[in-house]
Amino acid sequence: MIEILERGTRKQCTCENCGAELSYEKDDIRSGGVRSFNLILLSATPPNYIICPQCKHLIAVEVDENDLR
Repeated sequence: MIEILERGTRKQCTCENCGAELSYEKDDIRSGGVRSFNLILLSATPPNYIICPQCKHLIAVEVDENDLR
């Protein structure tokens, strides 16, 4: 029988801007706080996001209670 000795912390996503497939951990997640709008750029900063290392696009990510520990 296979046992989980330690739960994995890596998550994956795809950048919707450039298509890069990314793997990230909770230390990579940045918090934007309350969703805010930049009126000059007409863009929104998501509450929790990572930055694509290829194109620098902000990617919104879900944060669950296990990520807060």
